[in-house]
Amino acid sequence: MHADTFPITIGKPVADFTVNATISDCAPHYVSFYNSSISSDVTNWTWDFGDGTTSSAMNPKHAYNTNGSKNVMLIAYNNCSTDTFWFTIFVTTDVNKLI
Repeated sequence: MHADTFPITIGKPVADFTVNATISDCAPHYVSFYNSSISSDVTNWTWDFGDGTTSSAMNPKHAYNTNGSKNVMLIAYNNCSTDTFWFTIFVTTDVNKLI
């Protein structure tokens, strides 16, 4: 009797996210981040919101207390690998700057 062998492929995660912001006249400015990372075996996430704070939530909501550009980073992990996605958001109370 012999045993058949079958390759098992564990894919690298592909980190990705989308952003939804609530416009307000003053701080804090609330931004919801929706994790759309691709991989069925992602085990955890690390978010860096670009203002010195982090989160390990899958879909965090974050309050920004200052205006300006924020380089947001998401790292998706599985048991074998990681992937990082960066996105710059601009926090402002001036709706005209969004056009």
